[in-house]
Amino acid sequence: MATSPNRRFRTRALALGVAALGLVAAGTVAGAVCAGERDGVRTPHRDDRGVMLVFAASDGAGDACMKADNAGCDLYLARYDLDAREVRSVERLTDTPGEAEWFPAVDPTGSFVLYESRVDRRGQITLLDLDHDTAEVLFPGRYPDFDHQGERFAYSTRQRALVVVPYGVDRSGLQPGAPQEVGAGRDPQFLPDGETLIFHYQPRGETTRTALQGLPGGLPVDFSDADRCAHASVSPDGTVGTCGVGGSVRARRFEDGEWGVLDSLAVPRRPPEYGPRFEDCRRVSYGYAEFCGDGEHLVVTAHCGVDGEPTFANLLLIDLTTGEIIDLHDQLEQARGVSGTHSATVSCRAP
Repeated sequence: MATSPNRRFRTRALALGVAALGLVAAGTVAGAVCAGERDGVRTPHRDDRGVMLVFAASDGAGDACMKADNAGCDLYLARYDLDAREVRSVERLTDTPGEAEWFPAVDPTGSFVLYESRVDRRGQITLLDLDHDTAEVLFPGRYPDFDHQGERFAYSTRQRALVVVPYGVDRSGLQPGAPQEVGAGRDPQFLPDGETLIFHYQPRGETTRTALQGLPGGLPVDFSDADRCAHASVSPDGTVGTCGVGGSVRARRFEDGEWGVLDSLAVPRRPPEYGPRFEDCRRVSYGYAEFCGDGEHLVVTAHCGVDGEPTFANLLLIDLTTGEIIDLHDQLEQARGVSGTHSATVSCRAP
């Protein structure tokens, strides 16, 4: 597999101790993603330490990673124990100053990560091969997503076309086939059946909404009203779907063969309990929701607003069964040994 010659990736593997969190190994490799190392021994990307969490974050050097300013976004890989609410390990995947790397998508095997890299405000679909430590720019585009069967991935173009790409895997890595345009829209995600996309859609002359479309070549069917609800996500078991609008996350449950009412999740808009960094936020808006490992846990990007302007973004974990909100960003910062960073957009896969 070819490797992008102008890209630099660095990894930092961290040993999690009871009393302290320390940097164990660091390195910089030109043109490749680095696998994690602990005490000089390479650690696998697929194991039983928890869900595989690939997220975008800044590194604490003053760069931002949020919707309004994403140039500081780099990718990290964490193992997270949903039952214990603990970060088990973290490693850095990318390190490209001034270039946004976010909206990751992990394939079902945990071997590959697609993500959007932005250069001069133009998106590119980039592939990281975690087993071969390589990176490759595939196509111009945004918002990639893998299906659940390990057969296809989807993305949208700058012209808001929905594109599906079949792929195979051999000893040298993932081999993409010919891109196939399947409709109009952006930000697609596969439903668990692998035959349906959910995406952001705007019919001619109408307001945007979230829609569902069967493959290949089906007609869009509204998932939300014409209310600008965007960035949809569906749980791995297909029982819950979400989209975001106006800074809130809305959810529908699939019961008795049909989708129920679209209701807003009851999360506070002024959440002082999240920690002191939220104290000055006049409003907290939520978006980019992604299910994590099952249909009971949702990771959202929380943007803090002060005087009408976003000042930072942090990842929060919501337990949909109990309503508990976990400060995932704070846990990830502790594991990385940094503070004052941003985090936004995530992809989760169960081991």
